[in-house]
Amino acid sequence: GQTFNRAFIPDNKKTFAMTIVGIDPAVDRQMRTYTLTRGRFLTPGERAHNVVLVEKFALDRKIALDDTISAILPDNREAKLKVVGLMASEGAGQLGTGSVGFVTLEVARSLFDRGERLDQIDLIAKEEIANSPAAVTQMKERLQKTLGDHFVVALPAATGESVSQALG
Repeated sequence: GQTFNRAFIPDNKKTFAMTIVGIDPAVDRQMRTYTLTRGRFLTPGERAHNVVLVEKFALDRKIALDDTISAILPDNREAKLKVVGLMASEGAGQLGTGSVGFVTLEVARSLFDRGERLDQIDLIAKEEIANSPAAVTQMKERLQKTLGDHFVVALPAATGESVSQALG
């Protein structure tokens, strides 16, 4: 599961919008590619306000590994986030055109008062389903019917990921 949250990073001259994505590091790396270039990735269950940024986003804003950045939350509270990792602009690093930071679900829930609500849940299809476009379509239709109109069931290509990347 993931949560998507908006925050703003004030700079000397202007403020930059950033999406803060809450993830479960134990399972999210099975779903999408995180290519670390420096530092470390998040560890499951960590509650420290640590963030992994896209390296280009960080360099463009003169943010370095181990820096603590200030993020202005939608309710105007300020959150301090320590940069523990930098990642390449590929895979998950392409979300939000690279203006994205990853924190654990626990941290996102505490910062944004989200409770147990999630914005996205990713599933991995069994190989026999994944290898058959007809079976994938049938699975998608069954899930949509089961979940109803309040939810959107989409294939990876519809969410900006290639099917091969998601299945890989």
